Amino acid sequence: MVDADFTGHETPGGRTLPDQYDRAGYDWRQCGENVAKHYPNDLDDATAISQTFVDSWLDSPGHRENVFDADWRVKSIDVDYAADGAVLAT
Repeated sequence: MVDADFTGHETPGGRTLPDQYDRAGYDWRQCGENVAKHYPNDLDDATAISQTFVDSWLDSPGHRENVFDADWRVKSIDVDYAADGAVLAT
């Protein structure tokens, strides 16, 4: 997302998360994704940055459902920094 300068569940080229899993040969039956973009005041405060992302996901019913879904066998998080000072998480 940082390289393509977008935030969302579909790439500018129209690929979705299931498309990306298929492309990588990942065996999946169910998938979900939470994404967020934040412009923090202090890039060195990782705790505050992560808390902002988690709070925003937990305040959203759909994102909250993804976080607590017991069916997920694999969970991961990725954080990246954009040149404009934004922090993106998925």
